[in-house]
Amino acid sequence: MRGIEQVYAVGDCVAFSVPKMGYMAVRQAVVAAENIIAELHGEEPAKEYEHEMKLVIDEGGSDSIYLRKEIWFDDEILVRQ
Repeated sequence: MRGIEQVYAVGDCVAFSVPKMGYMAVRQAVVAAENIIAELHGEEPAKEYEHEMKLVIDEGGSDSIYLRKEIWFDDEILVRQ
């Protein structure tokens, strides 16, 4: 949660109103770890987590679909076949 110093959360304990997927917890953990290391070195935490949704629909060949959407911003949805 923003605004609480020296508190970090990742994965299922994070309160988001959007879908949660395992890879997101890994990305959150990297950001949290880098910010904790910065604090241990007396620096301000500077890394920010960008919440995005990625998925692949694997149809076993050229019909497979990749989707990426940044959740917090109104950027375009990236869809590739």
